[in-house]
Amino acid sequence: MSKKAKAAGVKWDRMDFLKAYYVNRGDVHGSDWDSFYDAMNDACLAVTGSALDENALSMRVGAAKSYAAKAGLEQWDTPVRPRKAPPKPPSIADLMAQIANGDIELDVVAK
Repeated sequence: MSKKAKAAGVKWDRMDFLKAYYVNRGDVHGSDWDSFYDAMNDACLAVTGSALDENALSMRVGAAKSYAAKAGLEQWDTPVRPRKAPPKPPSIADLMAQIANGDIELDVVAK
């Protein structure tokens, strides 16, 4: 659930989440996480009026699978969420080259 939904007091309750999860389980979306997320986000928007955070969806699906496993129930398949590599910060050499090339405005004064 998004921060907006929390602030508004509107929650995507368990039953609504599980209904959407059941409808979008299995091969409905193949291996396309983005398609699965979009469908689940649309379901959340319809109920709460707020967008669903991708991390929250991933954690909620993982929790549902865990509860199903502990209860001995069938675990509903979902596409695997792709790992996104964090952006690599520029190296010191890159920053020095940008400064030397005049790409970065110097807002300090030498004394």
